[in-house]
Amino acid sequence: MAKKRGKGTFVKSRTASFEDDRRPLKRCGEVHRLYCSFSPQVRRDLLNDIGLSHLRRVGHRRKVELLRRATTIDADFLAIDEFVCSRDQRLGVTMSGAVFGPRLTQMLEQAIKILGANSARPSVGQLEAMCDSLAIHHRSEWIKLFLAAVVEARFPSHPEVIELDGHPEWGGFVIDEEPNGDGSEMGEAVHREVDPEIKRQRWVRRRMERDERAARQRQREEGKTLTEPKTETQSDLVVDKPQVVPGPSRKIEPPIEVRVLEHPRLPKGASISKGDPVGKLYWAYIAWGPDRGQGKVRPVLVVGASISKVWVRPCYSEDFLAGRWRAVEILDWPQVGLTKGSYVSIGLVKLSRKSLRKQIGTMSLNDWNRVCRGEVHG
Repeated sequence: MAKKRGKGTFVKSRTASFEDDRRPLKRCGEVHRLYCSFSPQVRRDLLNDIGLSHLRRVGHRRKVELLRRATTIDADFLAIDEFVCSRDQRLGVTMSGAVFGPRLTQMLEQAIKILGANSARPSVGQLEAMCDSLAIHHRSEWIKLFLAAVVEARFPSHPEVIELDGHPEWGGFVIDEEPNGDGSEMGEAVHREVDPEIKRQRWVRRRMERDERAARQRQREEGKTLTEPKTETQSDLVVDKPQVVPGPSRKIEPPIEVRVLEHPRLPKGASISKGDPVGKLYWAYIAWGPDRGQGKVRPVLVVGASISKVWVRPCYSEDFLAGRWRAVEILDWPQVGLTKGSYVSIGLVKLSRKSLRKQIGTMSLNDWNRVCRGEVHG
């Protein structure tokens, strides 16, 4: 007899936890970057909320002598804070989940109770009300850490949660990373203070752009429906000829010519005119990680080329990997030769021409111009 699955919620199951191995909170993840962006006094208060006994248990389980032998948080704060904020993966990849997981799991259970029947897929307004209720028992920094954890753990409600990043009160929990000069490793997390009014305007603009894109998509679908061929033959139908009613003549406007755009901001010596191989999708190996020792073969869009080098933008099937709302969605992905919807990332990678593998297809004029214009999605 098959085991009956539990009722799904906005976190996939009511037994979800930020401490298990399925959703580990890693160093350099959303929660870790947000914690490092706080001031030292705020980080001290958060560690005091966690408690010395929990930190000692983490040190005992993970074999960290610094945490195991801590006397008080205030006395050993500098050493503990340096260990928690360190970006060295050798000190424990999932250490953020071990330190912050129990408190965030407790907030997760409270959030499910607050949302109630709306926990299947809450709206942005319901998430705002949830944050207001959590603020009665938790600091605002804990609420932002909780929202960052939902985004990092990729819960089903993370698109709605990301929209809260522009909220005047609960926004600012998504921290961007800046690359070093050589582009090999990511630098320290940077948190820029933005005026609340600017945040609100950005939030409203993103929602308006999302609604406009949805309206254009509906128009395209309706146009395809109207142009579908009829099943009946013309001889089977008896159609009355329409009567011609005289009226004022209408001037026929000439069709608007759509020109091919060129990709902006490329290094000197790179050809930016659309042609072989610029504007085409290829398979190529893209490396990542601190030592560039890991990688994967994925689709890439060639945006510039020279005699021996190409400049590409990797493509991902999930927008959060490609830069979230700043990524450009490929609308005509079946025509290109892709098997599913994809997003062109915001990052630019320099490769050798020989590293390009099999060609997938050529970007449509509409998608290519959207990439050159940098059109974002909701």
